[in-house]
Amino acid sequence: MRAQSVDVGVEELEERLLREEFRYQKITLPSGRSVGVRDRSATAAAIFPPDLTGKSVLDLGCNYGYFCFEAKRRGAARVVGLDVDADALRKARLLAQCLGLEVEFQLRDIEAEPLAESFDYILCLNLLHHLNDPLTLLRHMADRARERLVLEVATLGPHDGRKLRLFPLMRRLLLRYPVIYVAPAAAEAQRKLKNYYLTPKALENLLLMQRRLFASLEIRPSEFKGRFLALAHRRRIRHLLLVAGPTAAGKRTLAAALFGGALPELAAALELGDPARFGRLVRDAELRRPGPAAVDALALRYDILRPHFASIHGYARDPVLDVLACAERVTILTIFAPPERLAAQLRAAEAGKRRWSKRHRRMLERYESGKVLEDYRRWLAFSERFAGAERWVVAPYEGHALHPADAFRRRLAEAGGG
Repeated sequence: MRAQSVDVGVEELEERLLREEFRYQKITLPSGRSVGVRDRSATAAAIFPPDLTGKSVLDLGCNYGYFCFEAKRRGAARVVGLDVDADALRKARLLAQCLGLEVEFQLRDIEAEPLAESFDYILCLNLLHHLNDPLTLLRHMADRARERLVLEVATLGPHDGRKLRLFPLMRRLLLRYPVIYVAPAAAEAQRKLKNYYLTPKALENLLLMQRRLFASLEIRPSEFKGRFLALAHRRRIRHLLLVAGPTAAGKRTLAAALFGGALPELAAALELGDPARFGRLVRDAELRRPGPAAVDALALRYDILRPHFASIHGYARDPVLDVLACAERVTILTIFAPPERLAAQLRAAEAGKRRWSKRHRRMLERYESGKVLEDYRRWLAFSERFAGAERWVVAPYEGHALHPADAFRRRLAEAGGG
């Protein structure tokens, strides 16, 4: 009955499509007939909200475009599907024409040609295990997903475990740990093994522990080959206040006074609005725990001595600073204290302790030698790369005087701090 209302062009397209071979995604045509064999509607319902109005969606390894079409039906403004299979894309374009849906399909190897643009939703379904370097692509996708990164991942479940010839007990044991299983695919191609298999714990560590871009990660079972779905929700912060300084500079003390209303002139100069909305100063450990994706205001504590003591070898490699890429507005407030004041504060904090920690002994050496001025200089120089950030230095021991960060760095250089 429905076919009678379809114009001739669409009917011809349907007949052409029905003569093609479709081995994977099942896609329903306007007449009610379908092509393909595997129903992915349950996965679409799990990864997409009902309304995607105005959103942009990228599907890596899109095959015939099923998830692209589903995103478009939910109101997505722009949908792009990438694949390395030219014939699959040819069929996807025919399907888009038949369905009357505007989707951009591109023949592209995402490993060879990474994208420079970002998307609200990025889908990577059953693709990671095919790649030469899945971890690099995972990092790239994390940087480019504005709201949600969606993965469907080959793991050590019954289906893939049998191909890998892993005993059930071994599979269950490995699934308890953050394991990336590297299969001997080249040597045993007859079993159609792929390159990599990840456990949910491995993906959790990669996305939440090694990066700070995502506020939470949902792991759900997939109906496809016993694999799992991972929905990573990107942090979205309206105003991020980064309170930086070395250990014993007084970050917590200043934040408590600022957010408690005791420093109204400083709050006004920084244009914080109501400083109480920041609540309190958050440490890195809290960012590794699941939380809400969208927040109005977040104040983050950052120790500029971390490169010396956290084996990260420079600020650019510090995952804590990922958070700056998640904020609409960024204010970086660096607390300056003279080396002698820092040394005195550190001694006071350690007073009464039987033994100093090795870390605090090294800090005291930097303070007493004045090398901490070099740390200030390097930090202020590094912060320049955050284009659009409001960068200030506050000196609590100068009556909370506020200085533009660039001018203060020049002052340090003139004083012999680098």
